[in-house]
Amino acid sequence: MKPEPSANLRPSPSTNRVVLPAHLAGRLHGPSLAKEFCQAMGMSALEEICMAEVGESVDVYLSRLGQPGRWAELDVRAYLNGAALPKDMAAEGVLYFLATLVGHAGLTHQLPAQAAKRMLQDIANLTRERNCREFATWTATRIHQLLC
Repeated sequence: MKPEPSANLRPSPSTNRVVLPAHLAGRLHGPSLAKEFCQAMGMSALEEICMAEVGESVDVYLSRLGQPGRWAELDVRAYLNGAALPKDMAAEGVLYFLATLVGHAGLTHQLPAQAAKRMLQDIANLTRERNCREFATWTATRIHQLLC
């Protein structure tokens, strides 16, 4: 039996990024991705907690599908309909934090550019919030310009 992703996480001294065990290479760990982003951007502890909860809910959802850590395979609409979203957080908040995590992972090459762009476009199409839609669309465009 393989250990849970969080059991063997350790920061890399050179990048301060979390390094996953070899059997999880190429996979993302949502809470670690949230922590990395929030530390880099100087976000508040509350924002980090909210973002980590969204990351964790994606991890749990993908694990239930038998695809732990495979964020590139995430179907955003199916996730919203089938996941246990963080309590006390509306779907719009989940979409905003998800767009942030996906954008960060795409721009830092932790997620394939095409997958990040697809998910961001899905978020833009699903959200009712103008700010979230504009953020997701802008980030998808930047990923396309820089990495595709």
